[in-house]
Amino acid sequence: MENEPQSKILINGDYGGFGFSTAFCNHLLPHVEQIHAEVPTLSIQEIVEMLQKNRHWKQEELRASQTVVRLAEAFGMKEAGNTYSHLQVLSVPTVLLNCVDVREYDGCESVHYDGDRYWRSLRVLALSDAETVARMDRYYELVSGLGESSTEIDGESE
Repeated sequence: MENEPQSKILINGDYGGFGFSTAFCNHLLPHVEQIHAEVPTLSIQEIVEMLQKNRHWKQEELRASQTVVRLAEAFGMKEAGNTYSHLQVLSVPTVLLNCVDVREYDGCESVHYDGDRYWRSLRVLALSDAETVARMDRYYELVSGLGESSTEIDGESE
């Protein structure tokens, strides 16, 4: 699993809730096109509005944008989060990024992996049965190595 390509996502690591500071939202505005390329489910206009109005409840959709993560790390994690956030970077295998399920309890978040979501993503690829089985076997191998609730925050195992 050490050789598995990794992607990063942002989570809130303490009670309070996920959200960006106004200063960080303003910092993200010049990068909206890059963010849109990574989060095509949101239009450029929706991203701009979300950042300009600092709508915390929608910002979660940006958590897996590698541009947003990179900019948050450079901006400073404490400064990037709002008053109630304790943003942290979590590394996940890139192949599992589409099946990440962020769960929240009183604002504190943890990451779990949704096997059904991963299975559905394979079905649209029109793979052979053997390829599908091989990818599902790899999924279970990766997830079992990570444990139920994930795992690497800022390079340290939880």
